[in-house]
Amino acid sequence: MNAFVMFPLYGKLYGLSTETIVAMGSKVNPLVKDNLTMMLFAVLPFNLVKYCIVSLVTALAYKKCSNALRAIIK
Repeated sequence: MNAFVMFPLYGKLYGLSTETIVAMGSKVNPLVKDNLTMMLFAVLPFNLVKYCIVSLVTALAYKKCSNALRAIIK
């Protein structure tokens, strides 16, 4: 999704080419060389960390809200 939709959409929105976006990513992370490595070494780790944080927050919030949710359902 990121490689085929989001990055080209960002490029159009900001007037940048995909190569320019990859070049910006390579300045931050030297492992980034092309679109594939951008997805593997920049986007994937970010998404994994983000999903772990969101899952943790959801689990903690659900524990606090579960009694209220059960009362609403009954």
